[in-house]
Amino acid sequence: GKSQNVYLGYQASRETAGLNLPKNRWLAGYGIDIVKDTMLGLEWDHDQQFATGNGGQGNVTNLVSIRAAAKFS
Repeated sequence: GKSQNVYLGYQASRETAGLNLPKNRWLAGYGIDIVKDTMLGLEWDHDQQFATGNGGQGNVTNLVSIRAAAKFS
């Protein structure tokens, strides 16, 4: 009986190599309410940077994040 969510996403940008933003990002996540008004989540991001010829670094990186959130009334 706990609220849960699963999500998938894709983000893309153009001409943002100078801002060090990725060219594209795939992400997936899962979250669950562990107790009333408290959520715990896990997210994976897979980033691909712009090529060095386009002003980027050309890197491919992965990031795993753990999130905790609480709602106060």
